[in-house]
Amino acid sequence: MELGENKKAFCRVCLGDRNCEVKGIFQQDGGDDGYQWSKDWFLLQCRGCDAVFCQTVSTDSESYYYFINETGEEERGQEENIEYWPAKSQRERPNWISDPESPLRKIEGLWKPLNEVYGALENGLIMTATIGVRTVFDICSEALGIDSALSFKLKLEQLAKQGKIGHVDQENLETLVEAGNASAHRGWLPETQELNTILDILEHFLRLSFIDPDARRRLDEKAQKLKGKVPQRNNLAAQSRS
Repeated sequence: MELGENKKAFCRVCLGDRNCEVKGIFQQDGGDDGYQWSKDWFLLQCRGCDAVFCQTVSTDSESYYYFINETGEEERGQEENIEYWPAKSQRERPNWISDPESPLRKIEGLWKPLNEVYGALENGLIMTATIGVRTVFDICSEALGIDSALSFKLKLEQLAKQGKIGHVDQENLETLVEAGNASAHRGWLPETQELNTILDILEHFLRLSFIDPDARRRLDEKAQKLKGKVPQRNNLAAQSRS
């Protein structure tokens, strides 16, 4: 591989494998007692969006995979461990968070910790992201008029009492807060799917509270209209007798 050549790599801006121009190369290797390793560093620029990032390709003398070739014979291939910096995003930010005109940018003290949550995800800092989610909720509850001196439990009760969250939202957010507490105080490290669920809860709360606060009201109105049109059990029984 030479400078200026094309190299296929994952672009986190384009969100896919792209042809990238090699802007820089650095090679490392070492080993002892029959074990050898190497690590190639590539500075790349995406030919699609011009984003610049780093890719590393690591191999060693003990990591191989086996496959059957076209003639039916078993062959051995060298395993490659490919990593990126900035790292591949573990979760894409919703458009209404990335939007420069997002209402979330107007909430005092929110933008930096919210970005750090997603930044922690991108760099594999799972525990940091989980703790950060709790901080984001705390800032948002204050922006909704809840006393910052209250406990998390009382904050949730006040949000529900004021109609700013529903009963299910209250239970879900309580789980979110407890997850943050568990990471902060007990060193709990959630699995990827568990962390995605935590982010689902947070993003749902942010969207309904600040991006589209009328969404719940519209849904409630539609539900009430539907309720008025659904035949009640007694009416159904009377119709069946007639």
